[in-house]
Amino acid sequence: MTVSRELDRPATRDAQRVLGTRRRGGEAALPLPQIDYLVMIGSSSTEHTYGGNPILGNQIQPSRAAFCAEGIDVPIVGAGIGGSTIANVKDTIATTLSNLGPIPTGKRIGVVVCIGVNDIPYSLTYQAATQGKRDQMRNDLIAILATIRNAGYEPILATLTTPNGGQVTFETWADNLYHPLAVQETPNWTRGGRCVFDYTQLYRDNMATPNWWNPDNTHPWMATPAMQTYAAQRIKQYAKVPQLGSKERFIFAAYNGVVGGFNIAPIAETLSTVLNWRGQAVAGVSLTTFGTGGATLQRSTAVRGNAGVLEVGLYHHRAQSANIFLSNPLAGRQQWTANFGAGYASRGGTLRATLNSSMTPRRTRITLPNAATVDVQGETGIEVKELPFVLDASGSIMVDMYRVATQPTAISALEFEFG
Repeated sequence: MTVSRELDRPATRDAQRVLGTRRRGGEAALPLPQIDYLVMIGSSSTEHTYGGNPILGNQIQPSRAAFCAEGIDVPIVGAGIGGSTIANVKDTIATTLSNLGPIPTGKRIGVVVCIGVNDIPYSLTYQAATQGKRDQMRNDLIAILATIRNAGYEPILATLTTPNGGQVTFETWADNLYHPLAVQETPNWTRGGRCVFDYTQLYRDNMATPNWWNPDNTHPWMATPAMQTYAAQRIKQYAKVPQLGSKERFIFAAYNGVVGGFNIAPIAETLSTVLNWRGQAVAGVSLTTFGTGGATLQRSTAVRGNAGVLEVGLYHHRAQSANIFLSNPLAGRQQWTANFGAGYASRGGTLRATLNSSMTPRRTRITLPNAATVDVQGETGIEVKELPFVLDASGSIMVDMYRVATQPTAISALEFEFG
């Protein structure tokens, strides 16, 4: 399978400066833009690539793994919504960005905008469209990019994925609208007058790949992992990005797959598939959480070993919109047992506990077997506290939590980072 075609067509002098190459005469190159997180804006193809895919399943972890495979630590936020048009995104982009939470200090977030598939009938070329339609699409795209830029993010305009049979049509839109507009509005993300994120070309190059589209000939099937790898390669090549660290990290996060939907689990619940900081499943690692002292454990629709963002901020904020908490009585406790197996016996590091709540007062006391104790309050939103941990001789540890305020014990995530 061809993942991407090299875009190194002869570039203009300005384009060479943008991409950090040297100009004739030896002038210093401009630095590559810094990108620490990547938000993916789009319609159903984006949603299927970074969220729920009807054939391949949830793609949060596979997309993380694709970026880690390139040796980079760039958390991905999948913000695609099926059926969206350019006008829809123009109306919702400000809220989408606001919902991500505050930009972490010193971080830069790229926002890839791949929207317009639902605006273009498969047979409507750019040349055949009315001038009014062209202008409306162009003006709305400009408005989207301006909103992103004004909110402190880095806008990245991409060309569109193409339905099977619509390649020629969509190439006319790429050549006449998306590429020229990217040169004007997001020049850091063009080369030789073309978008760095050129999904139209990616689909053209791979249209003969078996099962590239799912059976509807519109949405991605095998295009899904290819698009993940493509995005990782492009951002690695054209931005200054964090490199993947060597410290082993595991995070267990509450994940509310159905907003506002909570289940009640009065008995122990075990998570037996856990991924590490590279997005790889690790055999023998498990997590069990349960309530004691007569308390009922209430949770969001899932607990997951999340290999996504491993620091608090942005996507972590969204994932932690869910809490795991205990009902009455006050004496109830929540206990998490993390078992890493004999290979981790007596190893230690840093435990990070996170709570995300706007309720006051809500305070959780966390105690480890080594008597380390910390209170997590969360009255101002996300709060993270750290404390040292050491696993026992079997590679396990029990984290004990109980409430010390009137509201129930609530925790959003536990991260174990080994020293």
